[in-house]
Parts: sequence; C-alpha cells; structure tokens
Amino acid sequence: MTFWWNCGSSHTHDSGSTPSGQDGIGFGDPAAQNLVGLWDFSDGAAKADTGLADGIAQNGTYIGDASYSTDALRLGGNGRFSVSGDDDPFDLDEGTIMVQFNQSSQVGSSPDTIVSRGEYADRGSEGYFNIQVTAQGAVTVYHNSGEKLSLSTDNGFFSTGDEVRVAYTWDEDGTGTFVVENVTDGTSYSEDFDSTGLSMDIGDNDNQNFTFGARESDDGSYDQYFNGHIDYVAVFNADVVNTNGDGIVEGTDGDDLIDITYTGDPDGDMIDNNDALLAGEEGDDDIVLAGAGDDTVLAGAGHDEVYGGSGDDTIKGGAGDDLLVGDGGTSVRVATGETVRESFEWDLAGVSNQGNLGEFTQDTGNVDVSFSYDTTGSTQTQFSSQTQKVHSIDTDGTGADANSAMGSVTNGQGNTGTYELGFSDAVEDVSFRINDIDQDGVVKVTAYDAAGNEINVDLTGGYKVTLIDSDGQFGVDTADSEGGSGQNTSHEYSVLVDVPGPVSRIVIEHTQDGSNNSGISVTDVYYDAPIYELVDTASTSNGDDIIDGGDGDDTIYGDSITDGDGASSGTTDSLTLKIDSKNSSANGNVLVEVTGTDGSVTVQTIVTDYGNNVGNSYTVNLNDGDTVRVGIATNGETHWSNVSSDAQTTNVTENSATLNFEDWTDNDYNDVVITASVVGDVTLPTTGGDISGVAVSGGDTITGGAGDDTIYGQGGADTITGGQGADTMSGGDDRDTFIVDSTGDGIGDVIDGGEGGDDYDTLNLTGAGPLNVVYTSSDNEDGYVEFLDGAGGSVTGTLTFSEIENVIPCFTPGTMIATPQGERDVATLKVGDKVITRDNGLQAIRWVGVKTLSAAEVMLRKDLCPVIIRQGALGNGSPERDMMVSPNHRMLVASENASIYFDNHEVLVAAKYLTQMDGVDFMTAKGVTYIHVMLDRHEVILGDGTWSESFQPGDFTLAGIGEDQREEIFSLFPELREKSGRGHYETARRVLRKHEAELLMS
Repeated sequence: MTFWWNCGSSHTHDSGSTPSGQDGIGFGDPAAQNLVGLWDFSDGAAKADTGLADGIAQNGTYIGDASYSTDALRLGGNGRFSVSGDDDPFDLDEGTIMVQFNQSSQVGSSPDTIVSRGEYADRGSEGYFNIQVTAQGAVTVYHNSGEKLSLSTDNGFFSTGDEVRVAYTWDEDGTGTFVVENVTDGTSYSEDFDSTGLSMDIGDNDNQNFTFGARESDDGSYDQYFNGHIDYVAVFNADVVNTNGDGIVEGTDGDDLIDITYTGDPDGDMIDNNDALLAGEEGDDDIVLAGAGDDTVLAGAGHDEVYGGSGDDTIKGGAGDDLLVGDGGTSVRVATGETVRESFEWDLAGVSNQGNLGEFTQDTGNVDVSFSYDTTGSTQTQFSSQTQKVHSIDTDGTGADANSAMGSVTNGQGNTGTYELGFSDAVEDVSFRINDIDQDGVVKVTAYDAAGNEINVDLTGGYKVTLIDSDGQFGVDTADSEGGSGQNTSHEYSVLVDVPGPVSRIVIEHTQDGSNNSGISVTDVYYDAPIYELVDTASTSNGDDIIDGGDGDDTIYGDSITDGDGASSGTTDSLTLKIDSKNSSANGNVLVEVTGTDGSVTVQTIVTDYGNNVGNSYTVNLNDGDTVRVGIATNGETHWSNVSSDAQTTNVTENSATLNFEDWTDNDYNDVVITASVVGDVTLPTTGGDISGVAVSGGDTITGGAGDDTIYGQGGADTITGGQGADTMSGGDDRDTFIVDSTGDGIGDVIDGGEGGDDYDTLNLTGAGPLNVVYTSSDNEDGYVEFLDGAGGSVTGTLTFSEIENVIPCFTPGTMIATPQGERDVATLKVGDKVITRDNGLQAIRWVGVKTLSAAEVMLRKDLCPVIIRQGALGNGSPERDMMVSPNHRMLVASENASIYFDNHEVLVAAKYLTQMDGVDFMTAKGVTYIHVMLDRHEVILGDGTWSESFQPGDFTLAGIGEDQREEIFSLFPELREKSGRGHYETARRVLRKHEAELLMS
C-alpha cells in the first residue's frame, strides 16, 4: 500500500493504491511526522522547505533557466534547483524519497535527471543517488553507498506530457521498494529489493544536499538536465511506503497491557504507531479490541476507539476525541469515511444587525460548532447583515450568504478580540473570508488539530493587506492592513482563508496597532463534516472497569446494555410466555421485565409458582425497541435467559424447568430481542416470595477528562467524573456518584442519575467553588446548579441534574487560601504546598484531611451543621466573600474589648459562638465536606480575606476524623498519640469558651 504526498490543489490525487477515504499524506497525516524535507512547488511554496520534522528549513535556489511558475518548478533543459543548508538530517539509514513530475521533452540521448545527491564522479568513494528518465520512456533509480543498486521500469512506461510520481524507499532492515505511477494513464510499476547496506549518507555535495533537474557530474559541473516541471520533492526519515496491519490493535485472552510498547497484535498493529489504515482514521487514531482478561489499555494520542471486552479492564483514552467502551454490547458511533459539506452561519444566532453576539453552539448537521471569544478594552463583537465579499469561498454549491457575518470592532489602539470556532468532530477543507481589514487592523488565523497541534492555514489576500508568517510555521498566518479605508465588499482589504485540515479548532485574533480604529467581518464558514453511523457491538459481558477519557470529546460506556430491534416506532407488540407442561414438578417464580428505549423499566410481571400453572400463557405488551428479559427465580436467585431473534423458542434449564418464548403478534421474530443485558443489584417486587437479582454488573470508575464527553455508567455502582468540557453523563442503575471537581468542570454538564436497581445517586460538588443548588421537583431529585464568580456573585454557568437523591454542595471547599502564588481554593492544596501564616511567614502543609458527611449524618448531628459567615460580617470588609466553615472552626477576632477582657488583642473564637452576630448563621445542608489543613504548628492562616486557624489536633478534633486519617497524622506526628504530646501542640492564640465569646460579642 502506497501513501503519496497530498500535494497542492492544482493536482489530481487519484491512486488505486491509496486507502479509501484518503487522498494521500498531508500535514495532519501519519507520515508527515517523518517529513524532514518538502519542496512542494504545487502549493505555492516557491523555494521553501516546509518539511520541518527535523526542525530545519533547507531552502533552495533557482539556477540557470530554472524558475517558479504556475505552481511548479519549471526547468527548460539548462537549469537546476539546488538545496542548501544543514546536510546532516538527510544522511539517512532508512527513508523515503517521493517526487512528482511531467516531462516536456527529452534534452539529450542520455538520461535526464529529476533528483540527484552527490557527485557522480565520486560515486565509488563518496556515494551517489539519482532518479532519472530515459529517452525510451523509462524511470530509473541509481543508488550507491558502498552497496550499489540500479532499478528501472519498462521502456515506454510513460510518454512526454504524462504526470508521473515516484516513491523510492530503503530500510536498514533490508526492505526496499521502488514504486512508480503514471497518474495520467493509471498504470503503475512496483519492485521490492534488498536494501541492506544502503544509506543516504553520501558525499558532501558542496553543501547543496539535493539537486533537482540536473546531475552534478563533478565538483561544480552539472549535466543531464531536465526539461519539464516538478510538482514536489519529499524526503522522509522512515519507510512510509510499506505498511502492515489491518488497522485494529487486538489483545489476547489474557491480562494484557496494551500501550505503545505492546506487540501482541497478530497483524503488527501498534498503539500510536502512525499506522491508521481504516476509513475515517488517520495518524495515531487507534482501534483497540482488548478482548478477554483484566486488561489495561493506554490509547494515547489520536481519536481512539477502545473496546475493553470481558474482564475488569482499565482504559485510558489520552488525548483526542475517544470512544471508550468498558464492556461491549451497545450501539456505538463509527466514522464511515465519507463527508458532507456543511456551514456555520452567523445569522442563525438569532441576533439583529449590529446586535451584540454572545457565545453559542450551532448544530450544522453532522457536527456541533461552538463559538466563543475573549475581548479586551472596548472591543465589540456583533452580528452584521451588511453585504460581504464572498467570492471564491468553497461552499456546498449554493453560494455563500453575503449578508451573514460576525463583526469585530476594536475601538482603540491595543484593544483585541480573540475568536474561536470549535468543532465537535474534526472537519476538512474549511473555507471563509475575513473582510474589511483596513485602517490599522491586524488579523492572525491559527488552526489546531484534535491533539492541539498547530496545522497549516492558507491565506490569500488583497493588495492592500500584507501577509506575514508570524511564527515560522507553515507559511503566512497574519494579514496586516497597509492603511486606508475600504468596505466589507472591497477585494483589496479581504483575505480568503482555507484550512485543509483535519481541523478541530480555529482561532482568529483581531488587533489594532495604530490610532485608526479597525473593524473586520468574518463570513459564514464552510467545511467538510465527517459522517458517522451507529454500529452494535456484540459482547454482553460485564466487569468492574476503570475508564479515563483524557483530553478530547470522548464517548464512554461502562457496562453492557443492548438495544432491541430498531428504534421505537410507537407500535405495540405482545410477548407471550407459555409454561411448558413437561416440567410440572418445578417450583419457583418467573419474572418478566421490559426496559424501554430510554433505559427505564416499564413493566415487571411476576408469575407465581409456574410449576403449578402448567400450560398457562402470560402476555406482556411492549414497544418496538424495548429490551425484554425473563428470569427463573429459585433458591433466592434469578437466573436470566436469552432468546435470539431468529428462533421461535430457546430453552434455559434450572432445576429441570424450561421456558418457551414466542412472538405471537406476527411471527417474524424481529419485534423482540430478549437479551442478557444486566440491570444490576436489584430487589424486585415479589408475589409469594422474595426474588433478588444476581450481582453481575460492574461498578465502574469513569473519568471523562477534557472535552465534551458522553458517558454511560449503566449497571452497577459507578463513580463518574466528567472533567473539563460540557459533559453528558448517565449513571444507569444502582448507586452512582457524580463528581464535579471545579466550577470549570461543571459548567454545561447534564447529569441523569437513573432510577433502576438499588437507586441512591449522589452529586458531589466538593471543590466546585461558590454555587447555588436550585431544585425544580417536589422530591428534590431534579434541578440545576448555578456556579458563581464569587460568593454572592454573578452566575457564570449552570449544571442540570435529574434523578439525584443526594447533592453534596461545596462548603469548606471553595474557600480561597493565601499562598505565595496568590489565592488558591483550599480543595486544591496538597502536602508540601506553602501558605501564608500571620506569625511565621510561609509554612509548608504537612497533612490535608477531608471529611464528607451525608445529609442524614448532618441531620443526626446538628453540631456538625456548617456555619456561613457573610461578606463583611466580621468587620472591615472581612471576610471578602461569603465563607462556610465547620462549627468548631475558630476565627481570629481582634478588638480593644478582647484586650480589656482577656488581656489579648487577638483571640480565637469558634464559628458556632459567632452566630449571635449579624451575618453569621448555621446552614441547613443536604451534605457537607470539610477540609483540614495541618502545619508543623498551630498557625493563623488567611482564607477569603480573613484570618482563622489551621488544623489543631486536640482530643475532640482527632476524635472527629476517620481512623485512617488519624493514623496518617500519627505517622507524621508520633507524639500526638499520647495526650501529653497533644498538649505540646499549643494553640496560636487564646481560645475563648462559649461564655467568654458571648461576653466579647455583647
């Protein structure tokens, strides 16, 4: 299989040997990471080397009649293109050279040279290499580096005027390939050879490295010139011609560690090996089938699909938009390799002309596009319906909307607007315009792939903007106005933006570098969006899986859940359960359970003592798409049976009992699929005895990581952390816990706890900062969370939840502690971090403890209810924001009265004794988390702008924490095991008793 370099837009890319859905190697493709030299004349690169995997640009020089014209290197039979620069990156023991050319006429009777390296006269001592064409229409290769090699196509392989491309590869393992394609007539030639001993470490070549269009016969003397044009020459430091594998990394039946070092795949596929082959995959996009066993999969970079299979698996997706399935048996979204032209349209934001634009997300059909921005100064961001220049935008054929644009007006020197378009799936061939770059306007466009790597952007500008390469990456990226004033339709102030992609994010930076105000307009954006389809996986096994999505917009499945036959059509069928007369002596109960397409249990029917009801039939109504399971309950356990869709009856035996299942509605056996999908540890309704489910579902630990993830916990008691991005999380059955670590992680999340099984779901907001919890249902299981920019501040975003029985809000987490690096949320502090103390400067944290109490525990122990201290309640604006502390947490109070009554200007007072003050009150909580910070000595530290104590391990406080935490403290401070030792851990200030505090407060 040959991957050709995907050259500039003026060339065809058809190749019978290029994989379906791929035109060739581009900057975002696997082999581009091995590209150490690229002179892509077809892409307008003129004489620049844009193959920068070696970090060096070896540019070239036109000599003689060589020139650049019409997107190609033009050679008239007496010129050459000489590459200069550092020679070392091309001294390769293995590599690939590709070239595409078109010969106009033969210069002489001797071969004409396309590419050469070294001096022919010194070929025996220093080595030499060339690719040439003969007068008889053959393409040849000569390689001499100690070992010698000569290869040739047949005569007449091509004619003048044909487009021809060559790929020559040598490998230090001895595998070499010579591939030639006549693009014009579709014929090809391929020859494998033994490359042992061959390298490109040949000759000093007078620091010219490679010569295109001529042979250096001796030092400084050239001959065997070429007449025609060369589209590109590419040099890779690896074999990118010969590829192995089937595109899927497969595990064994054992306990596998599948990471970048795993070599157990029978076809040679590996993780992050730049070996993606299947349609819709590229680069480090891995498809992993881990199989049986307790596997660990580290998928790494790329947009990966990982199926854990049976066993207790640990899966980490790493970077990229990953699909992670702990156990199989669910419908998954798989790329088809096809695309469709779509557009992001500003006028669909619902804003009138000159109205301010907000951030929003638009569903364009196959992808969601999010628009966000950040401005400085008085920069305005508006919708504009003014007529725009839309010429040359590559649309879907309908023509771009000339009256739809985003306008950015800086309104002052130094003001900026940074605008970002994010794509839910990577898109290709993006096209749009930025108009009206006049006055003192400057615009920079940067594009990134799914892994966050910067990729190529092509800018074509009018004559009154200067195009600049600001970062030395991939060519020009910035348009700088030359001054003057134009309109949105003025071609001289317009830039056409093209991004080949695949691209996941585009950033447009608008600045003003002078006193003349700048306003720009960005048109609607067009692109090729990938098409996906839903595919069912087969496995219905379960395990206690640990899944970590990592970066990217991931889709994560915990355990198995199997859909029925097709989507719900609204029609109702009947499933009839008939008792078999052959087993009349059997005893027990039969449970029939129907689960709808949304996962909720819609019907549960108990047939009591089926052995005594021989011959009877029992009917359950259901909708197309529902999942049905039937179980036999004996000896306190339910044994679930399977019925396949292609057989009228399937028998499951338990104590000589047989169940027959029939589709009596239309006898096509497609209306119902009875599966062994597992609901979890459930207690089922009974008639005449107890029936309990079998504990077979997995309790998964799932971390979504960065990106907009979709997570399905399904059966079992799952722990789900969505991470960064707007995540959609469904816990499924049983006792699930959803964790939101920070405000930024929670904004935009949608959480459904589920109702099935042993249902008691918890939303843990510890560490999420100031927030409000608002309930919208009478049972307080549905609602939303408002995240604030400070205690009592403005709402910055929301999280929506449903079917959540227990919400643990953030109390002590969210308190901002003063550190040398500025204020930090106490929930983020760890051992070794330093905090600012009132008496002893910077002190390191020795221990951090966390104690979480449920709503029931708080109700039973009123003495543990948190205390809220409102902003300014302690005087002089202290605290700076509302803060919530444990009732026994002691606050520093400084006053003249303290000096008079207690001979100390500063004293410590427990928060519960301050509640007689205005703005200090006990709080009612559905749950609370307290965080303790302990230093080498009892200190007074600064939190939320007010001084209070660090953890002081007295008898009461040590009794109030868990056994593990006590042991952890004792290991750090052994003397605290004894009461006498605790006495030496003196308090930083005098501590007031209740009556003393009341005297002070009065």
